[in-house]
Amino acid sequence: MTVVAVDTMLCVRDLERSLSFYCELLGFEIAWQWDSIAAIELASSRVYLFTESPPTEDKPQVWLVPTEDAERGSVILVLRVKDCDQAYDEICGRGGTFLTPPATPPWGGRRCFLHDPDGYLIELEQPPA
Repeated sequence: MTVVAVDTMLCVRDLERSLSFYCELLGFEIAWQWDSIAAIELASSRVYLFTESPPTEDKPQVWLVPTEDAERGSVILVLRVKDCDQAYDEICGRGGTFLTPPATPPWGGRRCFLHDPDGYLIELEQPPA
């Protein structure tokens, strides 16, 4: 098996609201968009945003829906940045709201978290030097 990329798919309630959040606040660009799905890109990474997806022939019995509870999620979208404090200031300047300011975890580096409009947790991570 030769993997050429790893992408993420997030089920969202309102595609336009999510596109606005990811593009205007975080700097993603829309690669393409159809009725209920869009591909956005940043730093050679792709995230698909889509509305509810019922079971299909190739994923029987699997119904994808937006997260119900932002405080009990199962996904963290990690954006590795060169300077966490600078990225935090930039996003705050655009109207972003974080859970806490950047902090240094015991293993080093810097990080901070915010939620997207559907409650998905986004981490800005500056790896240890």
